[in-house]
Amino acid sequence: MRALLGWRFLPITGSPTAMPIVCDGIHLALTCEEAVQRNLERDLVRTLFEPCARDLVARAHLTQQTRVLDHACGTGVVARMVRAAVPEIGPIVGIDPMTEALEVAAEAAPQEKWIRGEAEALPFGDDRFDVLLCQHSLQHFYSRATALAQVKRVLAPGGRAWFSVWSQLEDNPGYVAIREALAGIDETRAMAEGIAPGFWDAGPAQLVHELESAGLEDVSCNTIKLPAVFASADELPSQWLACSIRICRRRRSGELPSDVLQEFVARASEALGRYRTAGGEVEVPMTVHVVTGTA
Repeated sequence: MRALLGWRFLPITGSPTAMPIVCDGIHLALTCEEAVQRNLERDLVRTLFEPCARDLVARAHLTQQTRVLDHACGTGVVARMVRAAVPEIGPIVGIDPMTEALEVAAEAAPQEKWIRGEAEALPFGDDRFDVLLCQHSLQHFYSRATALAQVKRVLAPGGRAWFSVWSQLEDNPGYVAIREALAGIDETRAMAEGIAPGFWDAGPAQLVHELESAGLEDVSCNTIKLPAVFASADELPSQWLACSIRICRRRRSGELPSDVLQEFVARASEALGRYRTAGGEVEVPMTVHVVTGTA
């Protein structure tokens, strides 16, 4: 789910040191990994990921009997949208490689089952699920071929997988603004190229090809646009700062002074001002590929 931050499944090296930070006015000793997950859940999940999760769940046509896997679940927004759509559904299973994300997910939805695991070696028996939902993570699996073979294995015959993937960066102006703001400042210029890997630039035909190559059938892909609504033009860049692990580390090391961060927010906000609505909110379009296939 955290693909937009540019580090979804990248290994974390070194041993992060817990440092006091301020979160909603409370001093907490959190590692950067822990802080970022909590900020993500508080901020970008609401503005960026909930609209996509709601759309993905609606497409799956779930019932009370459907056995659901929230694949690469992050902080669990897809599972929560499933529960909201079908309150009587059985326990939803969420899997993610990041312990810090799973801890946040379990706090938000303790009734579900949260499991740490890798996409290339799903810890489930064959034919375990009827529906698999995966939001904005497919492009970050170490080996998509292996991961998609695992998807087919754990789906029951006739079960269906649904993936949402951000379209190319140029189709998502909120993150174009972030990339250009980073590129325009000496201290953050090197980080600008880290934005693009969170997006799918190979086109929908490649998504269809990869699912079919894994043995999934009846594969189709739709490209949709969804709105991301922010209270003001500076909300998205401010939220992104709070949810970037690289920013967190560089702030704690003293590499990024506050005036640099303020300049970044000002630059990105100016670019996003064109999306301000008559009501004063900022509505930024998101372009998403939704690809699905049957086991």
